[in-house]
Amino acid sequence: MGLVRKLLPQLNEYILPYVLVALLLFALSGAAVESLLTEPSTINAYPPGVQVFPDTSVAEGLFYFPPAHERLTSTGKLLRVEAMPSWVAVPKGARAWRILYTSKMPSGSLTVVSGFVVAPSRPSPPGGFPVIAWAHATTGLAYLCAPSRFAYLDIPYLETFIAKGYVVAATDYQGLGTTGTLPYLVGSAEAEALLDSVKAAEQIPLAHASNNVIAFGYSEGGQGALFAGQIAHSYSPSLHLLGVVAEAPPTHLRELMVQIKNSKADLPFYVLLAYAWSITYHQPLNDMLTPTGMSRIGVLQSQCIAGIQEAYGNLQPNQVIPPHLLHHRRLSRLLKENDPGRSPITVPVLITQGGSDSIIPVSLTEETTKMMCDNEHDTVHLLVFPKANHGTILQASRRAVLSFMDNRFDNVKVQRRCIFQRY
Repeated sequence: MGLVRKLLPQLNEYILPYVLVALLLFALSGAAVESLLTEPSTINAYPPGVQVFPDTSVAEGLFYFPPAHERLTSTGKLLRVEAMPSWVAVPKGARAWRILYTSKMPSGSLTVVSGFVVAPSRPSPPGGFPVIAWAHATTGLAYLCAPSRFAYLDIPYLETFIAKGYVVAATDYQGLGTTGTLPYLVGSAEAEALLDSVKAAEQIPLAHASNNVIAFGYSEGGQGALFAGQIAHSYSPSLHLLGVVAEAPPTHLRELMVQIKNSKADLPFYVLLAYAWSITYHQPLNDMLTPTGMSRIGVLQSQCIAGIQEAYGNLQPNQVIPPHLLHHRRLSRLLKENDPGRSPITVPVLITQGGSDSIIPVSLTEETTKMMCDNEHDTVHLLVFPKANHGTILQASRRAVLSFMDNRFDNVKVQRRCIFQRY
């Protein structure tokens, strides 16, 4: 009870916005809510039941909270859409929307996920624009850490994508932006949210999104992109996945835990995982965090990654992580289940990694690539940039990534082989 009392002020800071919006929804009649919706010229082109919101400050508070009576029946269904607010900079020659759509939780239950879509504003080619399914890096667990709520569109190479005529579908992941808890580093959940965002984008008339897709992720999102490659054929057979790009993906999670116990660099990410898995997998939190680590956990509900790093920055790993963490058999099994690369990916895969990365060791990425090649995956190319770190790998690999994507969308034939290359 003492811990609950200590965390209560921080939890209230997180919960208060939800309470205020809930009261507003209760106060508004059904007719009043309906009056907030726009009637743009394209509204009749949307699938039945899609709510189209205006760009207004009133709708801003309501957008992320679908009606409580909303009946969820399938994944990848677009529920709500609004033009990106005017204070968000959209690249020249593009249009953008926030979206709410359906996906799945690790438990198998359907849920509502937020995200956004960016598309070229010019006429589309026959069949629509190719789609980049973007899986973002770690931002935090609090609702304000959802990229669709940011004041900018946080997607690498975005202006180039638009110039090339690519649509980008960007998921926030389950529980980030909407209610619930993000299933952090749960690979299958990330992949399902990613693939369902593309299906939702296809339902926006002016996006002109085709079903030709490349899964693209960085850091946490790199894990999601690799899992998307593993499940796309069975989970989303309507999509035509052409390739996977994973930049600095977390792999061999158990071995990564060993590094975390000896390094402060990964500590905030471990705290996120411990809290998220205590909810997602019902793993006892006191098995994963010491009392000192648990005493600061309330920061996860009100701060994004920078605030979490600050809160835990003066602690050593042994002050936060129990000494016998990896002796828990169930936890070891869950870590292994969320290692990417253990199931076949039948489309070409590009993995990039910085040789100076202190967050994701290059040795683990090389080991995962070797495992994928030994498992007779179609094609895996690993590009290591020795001078790049976790923060600079996106820029270092830019030319190689864009070339890979262009070739996949142009159906350039790829030889079935594994390539390990250092730049």
